[in-house]
Formats: sequence, C-alpha cells, structure tokens
Amino acid sequence: MKITILSDNECESGRFLTEHGFSCWIETERSGGDRANILFDMGAGDLFLANAARLGLDMRTAHYAVLSHGHYDHGGGIAPLFKEAPHTRIHLSSRAFEPHLRGEAGEKYYYSEKNVGLNSTLITKGGEARFHMVEGETLLEEGIFLLPAAPPAYPLPPNGSLCMVDKKKRLVPDDFEHEIYLAVREGGQTVLFTGCAHRGIANIAAMVRSRFPDSEKYAIVGGFHIKSDESDEQIGFLEELTRGEPEKWSFVSGHCSGREKVERLRARLSSSVTYGFAGSILYI
Repeated sequence: MKITILSDNECESGRFLTEHGFSCWIETERSGGDRANILFDMGAGDLFLANAARLGLDMRTAHYAVLSHGHYDHGGGIAPLFKEAPHTRIHLSSRAFEPHLRGEAGEKYYYSEKNVGLNSTLITKGGEARFHMVEGETLLEEGIFLLPAAPPAYPLPPNGSLCMVDKKKRLVPDDFEHEIYLAVREGGQTVLFTGCAHRGIANIAAMVRSRFPDSEKYAIVGGFHIKSDESDEQIGFLEELTRGEPEKWSFVSGHCSGREKVERLRARLSSSVTYGFAGSILYI
C-alpha cells in the first residue's frame, strides 16, 4: 500500500506547502490486481491540490473520497476538490455538517466568530448529491471499510475548546460522533486512517483490533490529537494496548499531534512510530 501525505502542518522539503490541516492519498492493491485510489480528507483549502500536482497525482482518478469529521482543517478543501474533480462524491458522517465551534462549555456562541466546522452552503445549495452520508459501518468494496466513531474502551481524551452547539444556543463539549475512519485491508494487514482521533487514539486502536482480529499487523495513519499535556494519558493507554505485541503495530502521525508529541510517542512505544510530513510517501 502506498500512502502520500498531501497536507500537514510540517514538511521536510521546500517543494511542498504546509498548513494546519490533513489530507492523504492512498493506493491499495485490489484482489484482481488493479488498484483503488482513495482521497482521505481535503485539508483546510486548496493546498492539498498544489502538493498533489507536485507529485503528479490526479484527484480525478480517485475511486473514493472520505471526510473523517466535520472540521475545516479536514474539509476546507471540499469546494476546491469539486472544482478540480467535478464528479467526486464524498463519504462522510451524517452529522458532519452540524455546527462545530470553539469556546468554553456553557458559553453563548456567535457562529461566525467561533466556527471551526464545514461550509454549510456546500450542502444547502443543491449539493446533497455530492455527498454520501454514512451511518454505522460501511463496506465500500472488498477490503475497504468505513468505521463509525470508536467506542470508549478507554476514557475519552480532552478536546479543549472544541465544542458544538446545543439547542439552547450554548456551547457543550463535542462528543465527536461525527468522526469516521477508513480501514483498508491488504496482504494480511489492516491500515486505519483517522483525521484527528478526537475519540482517542487508544480507543481507535482497540476498535480496529477488535473488528479485524485476524490481522497479522495493524497500522494507524493520521492526526492523533495528543498535542496537549493532558494527552500523555492517551499515550499511556496506547502503550498499555500495544504491550506484548509491539511488532504488530505501526503508527504514522502528524498534524494535530505535533512533532514533539510524536517524538514522545516514539520514546514510549516499542512499535514503529513515524511523522507523516507533507510530501511524505510511505509504503506499508
């Protein structure tokens, strides 16, 4: 499986642009010998397209496009994608277009100032046909799955000021039930892609192991949302989960994790840990 990081907060080459966002391109081999191309997340704007062009990748060749959750730094590139590849249809949670805002719990909100969600006009102005709303687990084709928000095998992580709006127009903590994941099975391994792991990276790892217990190896790629000091608890949960079988696990992280936390993750886990910079090409 070939994975290309199209958008990330950092890069190691001046060839590529960076932003606070995440996007990756996945090429996986099908049982018939051909390959499936998958675009997972679209970053904060059109930057992922610029990096894709530098790498010779054509978004019009995507068989599937998936949005991990309803935040701008993963879905801000939806409109540029539709312009570049007009026939694209995006798979996403039915809750992704709900209001998602920043602030403190209990605070009254002012939408335009606090919005961290998606551009709602994409779906309200006749764009429904461009989105495939998913509920529960969805099989895209043999070996390619969409999985719903991870159940809490471990305590949910702190998500800071990332909130959503309740019916009384006050902010309440987001449950991130609008988060979905892409699982791709190839050659005895399962690779799971997450946008930010707001439901907890250890919960996501526990979910993929439980759902695909026959996998010889597991890999998780994406943002792990472990940038804050409180997230060390999440690293501890992941350390506990992988203990005794570190060789079965590998992790590629970046974006909302930050370089420092990825280094801490590498120091604490015996499994392989890699930073996925913008422009990185990975083979798993």
